[in-house]
Amino acid sequence: MATGVPTSALTEGPSGDGPDPLRSDSRLRASVTVAAVMVWTLFAVLVTYGRFDVVHPETFGNFYDAQARALLDGRLAVDPNQVGFEGFQMDGATHIYQGLVPTIGRLPVMVVTDRLDGRLTSLSMLAAMAVALGHVAVLVLVARRLVRGPAPVGRGEVVALGATVAAAGGSSLLFLGSKAWVYHEALLWGVAFALASGTHLLRWIERGRLGRADLAPLVWSGGFAVLAVHSRFSTGLGALVSLGLVGLTVAAVALRPALQDRVGRIAGLSVPVRPLPVLAVLVATAVVSLGSYAAVNQARFQTPFGLPIERQGVASSDPEFRAALAANGGSLFGLRYSPSVLVQLLRPDALRLRGEFPYLGLPLDRPTVVGDALFAERDRSTSLPVAAPWVLATAVLGLWAAFGPRRWSHDGAAAAARPVVVGAATAAGGIVVLGYIANRYQADLLPALAVASAVGAAALVGRTRPGGRGRRVVAGLAVLGALWGIWVNAATAVEYQREVAAGAWDGSRSAWLSLQTRLGPAPDVLRVPESAPLPPAGPLGRVAVVGDCDAVYRSNGDIWILIDGGPAAGAFRLTIRSTGDLTGPVPILEGVGPEGSNRLVVEPDGPPGLAHLQIEVDDGTEVRKSFPGPAFRWTPGTELELSTELDWRTDTVEVRDSSDRRLLGATVDLLPTGDVTPAGGPEVEVSASARGFDRCGRLVGP
Repeated sequence: MATGVPTSALTEGPSGDGPDPLRSDSRLRASVTVAAVMVWTLFAVLVTYGRFDVVHPETFGNFYDAQARALLDGRLAVDPNQVGFEGFQMDGATHIYQGLVPTIGRLPVMVVTDRLDGRLTSLSMLAAMAVALGHVAVLVLVARRLVRGPAPVGRGEVVALGATVAAAGGSSLLFLGSKAWVYHEALLWGVAFALASGTHLLRWIERGRLGRADLAPLVWSGGFAVLAVHSRFSTGLGALVSLGLVGLTVAAVALRPALQDRVGRIAGLSVPVRPLPVLAVLVATAVVSLGSYAAVNQARFQTPFGLPIERQGVASSDPEFRAALAANGGSLFGLRYSPSVLVQLLRPDALRLRGEFPYLGLPLDRPTVVGDALFAERDRSTSLPVAAPWVLATAVLGLWAAFGPRRWSHDGAAAAARPVVVGAATAAGGIVVLGYIANRYQADLLPALAVASAVGAAALVGRTRPGGRGRRVVAGLAVLGALWGIWVNAATAVEYQREVAAGAWDGSRSAWLSLQTRLGPAPDVLRVPESAPLPPAGPLGRVAVVGDCDAVYRSNGDIWILIDGGPAAGAFRLTIRSTGDLTGPVPILEGVGPEGSNRLVVEPDGPPGLAHLQIEVDDGTEVRKSFPGPAFRWTPGTELELSTELDWRTDTVEVRDSSDRRLLGATVDLLPTGDVTPAGGPEVEVSASARGFDRCGRLVGP
């Protein structure tokens, strides 16, 4: 079957009149590499809280570790205490829905030691970000080769395409560095593998247009698609659709050779002379990915596809979640959600200017609901025009170049991006019909946007004269767009990490408020009398100071979060030491008030040598207890250093050890009390020092 490509193209550049420009010009490769490394470094700063500790524990960061431990024990069911409300209860067993690839990546470490359990999420996310950025850089190079052909690379193009890589990496991917959460890790790996699959598929299509019968890029594309499916199914499905479109094209021409020119033009590819090996690779990819996914899902949830959402823990603990399910027929997917999601994704005002550093932040208001849709969650979010303007603008141009007039690319080669863009877009469509709105879900759009943006940026450069004013303008706009997107996403990531989300690293909120206070102007401050409860939470970022700096809180827009304090909030640095075998609960902290007392106790946990922490609320008539924390070793002579919060004003209990491992975290209906004091007993010695906020005086003024 002829390809219509001249023989000279097999050894020369895309048009056969010179060497491949990407092999002869190292400046462009250096530009995209430097851009990727710079964004990755900023991501590393964010995800490690600026401390570069890549094995710190994080709330909602231990799900994959729990799954890995289960696999090492020969089962899929996980420890329910490790996954909480995210677990699905299936015939007495607890399962998670997250894919197995990030879990399998942990196994070599967890076979050797258990000391890093719950600490591998940041490291995994850094690896995923490296994979994603590396393939964005390669994607831009491949798109340039397709769109611009053998045209020489000028300085303006080097700057513009390097900035395009920075803009793509500095988009919602950068925001995911706000928290080392399982949700962000799953998104990152799904996007990274989808980008890898799309990039290699585009390379295979490009080589086919040059008459190079090379299956290697297609095999790589299929392999990465399998990994994407088992990282985040919706994202991986987009990669499979792209490969499926190629397969349909090849099969159609193989069955009816007369359709080659017509179908090839529509799909943007040249059908290989030997279609059977290509079809074999594509069929194997589909069978392996979908078959293995269905097998795992069947073992977990008794269905090959889909989730029994009504069996998830959150369905019984979250009334908003239950209401959304009931309003949408037991599902969280539906077209009724689409208008609200699209409005949020495309609105130009999804950002707020703030007086405090870094001067940009998430909107104060939650996303607008269009119609009568009832969402399970509407988290404060930015939008594509605000957070990724260069990516969005060049993606629109890329769609025009790929699907519009041939003159926008060298020999109409931009059409090669069609199957990749269409497939990735189908995955992005999943968030448009989802009953959740959250800033992190913008990352699901990136595989489609990155491909279209790479094509669009190269096409835009090609429409300007080398060394001319137009090309300098394009380069300048690319740099400004990339810098703006990085600023927006880094600023909102830090705000989300330090001011909004649960489970910030010990001291990070206090350090952040100190920095903002030092740089000025200080945030809005509300004074609260020493014995009074907190008023309703104010706007996002507002600070409340209790008494004479007895406790400092900050509003995340919904609730007050303790920044730092002392006995008024049960905020201590404790050292507890075992002096004998526990025979029952021993209080280590206690707050007493007119209605009763709140106690943090250590008590035996099953076999000798183990203990756990728990809360007791005693109103004089009954003693209510919280869920116990995880068990830890506790034998005579054991000593633990703890950071505590036992705060009746926020009904929050938080206890972490010196390695930042969470030993107790709960929201409990606590009784109003006076200052919390250290306790102890015959079997437990307790020494304590109060935590404090060293810049409170600057906040409240003289």
